[in-house]
Amino acid sequence: MPPNLDRRNPPPEDDPRFRPRVYRNEKALAVIAPTWEVSPKFTYNDFVEAYRRNPHAALRDFASVPSYAVEAFFRDPELLTTRANRDRFHPIQDDLVLSPELMPGNFHYFVHVDLAKTRDNLGFAMAHYDANYTRTFPDIGEVKGMVVVDFMLEIIAEPGHDIDFERVRTGLIYPLKSRGFYLRKITYDQFQSVEMQQQLNKRSIPNELYSVDKNTEAYDTFLELLLFARVDYYFYPSFDADMKKLILKDGRKVDHPPKGKKDVCDAVVGAVRHAKVSAGLEPRMMSSTISHEQAFQRAAETPNRAQEQRKRAELLGWNDETYSTYF
Repeated sequence: MPPNLDRRNPPPEDDPRFRPRVYRNEKALAVIAPTWEVSPKFTYNDFVEAYRRNPHAALRDFASVPSYAVEAFFRDPELLTTRANRDRFHPIQDDLVLSPELMPGNFHYFVHVDLAKTRDNLGFAMAHYDANYTRTFPDIGEVKGMVVVDFMLEIIAEPGHDIDFERVRTGLIYPLKSRGFYLRKITYDQFQSVEMQQQLNKRSIPNELYSVDKNTEAYDTFLELLLFARVDYYFYPSFDADMKKLILKDGRKVDHPPKGKKDVCDAVVGAVRHAKVSAGLEPRMMSSTISHEQAFQRAAETPNRAQEQRKRAELLGWNDETYSTYF
């Protein structure tokens, strides 16, 4: 079983798993090592910060510690339930009717729609960022500034039928716009892209293709906000149940177990991801290829470390390497 990691206690810098490993054959040389050991732009403290946000992603991306082939995505699934806002209610009435209490604020709203590959199940969610939204949690106290999930919805088609997209648009999207919600962007996956794009363009509603399955960024974003109590959502049974069952495959893909589903989960994390990015809550990261000479010059303020890196590079016969640099 994969270990249950405690984000409050990152492994020490001298952890045996962090030792660089070198693999060589007649034609190639491969080096597996923590980021802070091969790039002077990163330190162990960068790993610690990332670890406290998402332990498994930090071990995988910063420390080159491989993930298990299949593991639970949420290490503390009950946190999903305890973080849910029990003072809020589900604002969608039967037959896709918006509750009168669901009214717009002065925010940018983001919608993500996710259709199951079988076309008989659909997830729909809307979120926004509110810098003044405040909640108090028993474990961490008052938190101000949160991504708010306005609503989430799972739509299940009648047996033998596909999801009726026109009904989704006329029951949810168009009424939201008519009610005054500033729909900054509506995203959807490839399975309904052509029809959705055409119909939304006719109404001048910004939209684009986006899939949460290409990588783990949307789920990592939600997990980070959840851990730091920066996302507010109400209790929705299918969302709570499906999220707790999610698995991580090879550290690169979030999926549901066999015969499971995650459409409403995909919808929520997709909307939350766009709301967070739009609010500018994460650093931009650019990747550039620079020589070791340039990298060592950048690390001039830490000459001992630069000298150490130079010796390692010369020993391994490296020339150029790709470094990730924050701007």
